[in-house]
Parts: sequence; C-alpha cells; structure tokens
Amino acid sequence: MKIGINGRFLQHPYTGIGQYTIQLLREFSKMKRERQDEVHHLDFVIAVPNEQCVEQMRLEGIDLPAVVIPEKEWLGKSVSKHWWEQIQVSGFFHEQKVNLVWLPYPCVRWFKKAADKTIVTVHDTIPWTSRKYQRGLFSRLAHRMSRVATSQADHIITVSRTSAKNIMWLCGIPEEKITVIENGVSEIFHKLVSQDVMSDVLGRFGLQNGKFLLYVGGYDARKNVKLMVESYRKYCQNHECPPLVLVGGKSHEDSLYADFDGALTDTENSRTVVIKTGFLSDIDLAALYQSSCGFVHFSSQEGFNIPLAQAMISHLPLLISDTDIHHEIAGDDAVYVQTEDENSLEKGWDTLIRSQTHPTTKDYSKRFSWNRSAHTHLRAFKRIIL
Repeated sequence: MKIGINGRFLQHPYTGIGQYTIQLLREFSKMKRERQDEVHHLDFVIAVPNEQCVEQMRLEGIDLPAVVIPEKEWLGKSVSKHWWEQIQVSGFFHEQKVNLVWLPYPCVRWFKKAADKTIVTVHDTIPWTSRKYQRGLFSRLAHRMSRVATSQADHIITVSRTSAKNIMWLCGIPEEKITVIENGVSEIFHKLVSQDVMSDVLGRFGLQNGKFLLYVGGYDARKNVKLMVESYRKYCQNHECPPLVLVGGKSHEDSLYADFDGALTDTENSRTVVIKTGFLSDIDLAALYQSSCGFVHFSSQEGFNIPLAQAMISHLPLLISDTDIHHEIAGDDAVYVQTEDENSLEKGWDTLIRSQTHPTTKDYSKRFSWNRSAHTHLRAFKRIIL
C-alpha cells in the first residue's frame, strides 16, 4: 500500500501544522526503521516544494522518501501555492499510483481526486469563519473552495472535539466521517533538561529560575498577546511582578501581526519587564517551561494549542482564556479568565502571582504522546484503504 503525503509545512517548523507534520513523520520513520508490524506493508512518498523541506527532514531524523516538486514562482506567491497543491502535487500522486493521499492541512483538490482515497487533517475552522484570514477576493474564494472540497474527502482527522463539532456544523460532515486524535508533545518536553542547558538559557535572557511567567505561541490578532501584555502591565502598576517572557515571532509580514512590534515595547514608566526571545529550539524551550513559575495564554480561538499541552507536561500553573478548547484540554487544572472583562483579568493575574497557584501533579505523558497519535493515525489510514 502506498501513501502520498503533502509535506509543504515542513518548511514552517515553528507553526502548529509544521510541528504536527514533523512529529508524525518522525514517528512513522521510526516505526519503519524498527520494522514494526503496523507499517511494514506501507510505503510512504512525501511531496515537498523545495530543498529546505528535505533539509528539515534530515535535521528531524525523518528518513522517508521525499520528492521535490518546485513551485512555479512566476505565477505569484498565492497562485503558485494553490497551483502546487491543486495541480502539481495531485498530478504527482496520480502518477505514483498511491492508494491513499494524506493531507496534514486542508488542501483537498477542488475538482478531481488525486487518488482513490483521501484523508485530510482539519486543525480548526478559523480560516473559514474569520474575515481576518480572508485577505482579498482570491483568498476568500480559495478558503471557500477548500471548505467545500474538504467535505468531499473520504475521511477527516481533527485534533479536538471542539474542532470536530465546528467541522460538522460548518461543512455538514457526519460524525462518523471524523476521527479525533489529540496532538502530542515532543519527547524532549517529557524529560528534565540538564543543569548546564538550564543555566545557559536562563543566563542568555537574564532570567532567574522560578521567577518569570511564560507565553509561547503565535502573534496573530486572535492570540490576544497585546491584550495580555497590556493587562499585565496594568496589574503590575500596583504589584511586584516577575518578568513576562514571550517566545515566538511573526510568521508573516502582514496586518494580522500588527500587534507584535510597537505594542510590546517597554515604555519608560512601565514597571513590567517583557522579554521577547524570538523562535527557540525545543531544548531551549523545554528549559524555559521547566524553570518558569506560570504559563499564560489568552487566545480567543484554537483548534488545539500545543504550547498549553507542553505547559501541562511541565506541570506549570496555568492562566488561560475561558474558551471551549482550553476547557477541553486543561479541564480543572487551570485558572480561566474572561479576556474582555478587566476584573476577571486582574483577578486572574492576582490568583496566578499572589495566591501562588499550585501546579498539577497529573501525569499527561500518555495523553500527549506523538507515538500514540501516530499509531492512531495509521489505524485511521488502514480503515480507509481497506
């Protein structure tokens, strides 16, 4: 049995979809090397748009076959992307006579199938419902076509019950056509980092062990990073507060990321220290999780939220927005805030900092496991193929 995989997001390793693609391909590759029964009769072929993806596979220890199919850049950035997904990759999988195409993000062919069977992973429905992600007529049309085409896939994988409910409502897809498989957390976050690594990372950013708060994630508008920083600065006007460390950076240079620069710059009269680290390696990030005194995340919309799962693996106290997906992931192990309510925000910061909330002692290692996720994906693949 041959499975064709769209590996486009290998070139975006710091995004949620990038991590999802990388971690699962790494697990498939490991299972192949170990000749595990579940994969011994499966052949994988990965389509990628450039050599950067191939290099990323090498760095991540993924030794599955990959074929570079260069984009037609002369068509323009947006058109060339869709042409690559719709025409070039689909044609390649057809030539390869694959039995199943797995798309790790919504890019189902709009008009004609590339294989007998197609499975697509829909992480969330945000690009289909939020006008902020539909910039221009072509963007709106592409998102609409993507949504319609997704409903024609043979099966849908999604990462949470919250996303599954939204997909069923928005696309009219029956529940039996959707499999929910939670994301995992990389093995490096499951282990204690060495003291040398910890000292190096803390020294690099001028931090003290156990004396800073941590945000990890994107900076597009729905993440509410500007609101988070401003509410924290307001709270700290009357309280002694630890530094707030922001990990990550802008994924694109457009209006969605307008909050990142000026709004997050320290002002002369601010008592709050805000430290922006940029993108970090997993080992550096694990060191920050394991030395922080609390994790904060005020996003208004998520399909899953891998940084939250990483914080839970690290047993951090959590201050997060009161959304369905956060309740699904964190349950009772978090302090929730209504981000539009100043009193709720102040009380949340107070609970986290002054009341010394206690971290959970629950073991989330089995729940947030990429190995477990990979095995569940393979079972879904086999159900569709057979």
